[in-house]
Amino acid sequence: MDIGIDRLIKEFATAVLLVLISFILSTLSIAAFLYYVQDWDILLSLLLVTILGCTSAAIVIPIINKMSLKEEAKTLLSIESALSDVLAIVFTISLIEFIKLEK
Repeated sequence: MDIGIDRLIKEFATAVLLVLISFILSTLSIAAFLYYVQDWDILLSLLLVTILGCTSAAIVIPIINKMSLKEEAKTLLSIESALSDVLAIVFTISLIEFIKLEK
């Protein structure tokens, strides 16, 4: 990632907002579908969604580098995908520990 520190700082707040909105909305909507329509347990629904629900930086960053986007958009999407990975890992590990404690 060839991102200058000034651009990183400038786009960071927007990327955090984007990752929180997209991760929370996608997690809740898909977990609700699995819980209400597929009749899954709510914790297992949330666990599956947090495992699969992030935009992987390993996939997103090479793709956006090949696209003709503005540098601001590339920076925003790179930061968002990296933060999404972190958020998914933290929530997944937390849910696994919570499920283990519940048993």
